[in-house]
Amino acid sequence: MEEQLIKLTREDPLTGLFNRRYFIESSDRELKLMRRYNKSLSLLTIDIDHFKSINDTFGHNIGDKALIFFTQICSDIVRNIDIVGRMGGEEFTILLIESNLDQASDIAHRILSTLAKKSMLHKDIPSMSASIGVVQIEPKETLQSAMKRADKLLYTAKKNGRSRVCSQ
Repeated sequence: MEEQLIKLTREDPLTGLFNRRYFIESSDRELKLMRRYNKSLSLLTIDIDHFKSINDTFGHNIGDKALIFFTQICSDIVRNIDIVGRMGGEEFTILLIESNLDQASDIAHRILSTLAKKSMLHKDIPSMSASIGVVQIEPKETLQSAMKRADKLLYTAKKNGRSRVCSQ
């Protein structure tokens, strides 16, 4: 029972990913390790494009399936040491352990490419795309600051046509 309660406080019930609170808690621990051992960390902020129209057009049941589908794509691409969280709605954040900006950008492009290919072939899920902001966390930067930078890049990707990666 205690184990189930702990799981409920850490996981998003729909996707099984870390929830926002536990993602931040876990990522803060990794930031401390990064500084101590002089390792690199990168952060991806992802938003599924036009997700509201998926819910409005196909219903929340299909919207939920789309979120689970997207979660599986991310989980298949990132390593099990990386931290993936659902921040809310159709917004996700991934902390890539020991990854620089180029490596993180490659992962982001793989997510977009896989999402485009697989969603077009999936009969129960409408075609999907996502916009992604990517940053490498600076040695003295806070997680909140890195998340803000990645978020700005995410909105730049959306502004520039969606279904793209913006990195800095």
